[in-house]
Amino acid sequence: MHREPLPVHVIVAQTERPGEVVVELLPLEAQARQDREERLIDQAQANKELIRNLAHEIKNPLGGIRGAAQLLELELPSRELHEYTQVIIHEADRRRRWWTGCSRRTGARMWWAT
Repeated sequence: MHREPLPVHVIVAQTERPGEVVVELLPLEAQARQDREERLIDQAQANKELIRNLAHEIKNPLGGIRGAAQLLELELPSRELHEYTQVIIHEADRRRRWWTGCSRRTGARMWWAT
């Protein structure tokens, strides 16, 4: 009976007894699947980290812009000029809401309340 060779991944591990080893043979397809799953887990972790960093880079400037506009509003001599600071505050809030919506769709967690 002629059989096709089966490509395998070999794992050899030393046991507690001197001179004794355990040999594990895994079909290459199983090893390839495990490698692929590990890469996917690593990629998901990298994506989470990227989203966290991006959230930080978006959150801080928006908070700074909004806060600066609020402080500027307190110093403005004319009520007519308050409209400009309100536009800035409104747009900063709008960008924050947009990012919060994006983060919900991607499953990312944000550090500020919505």
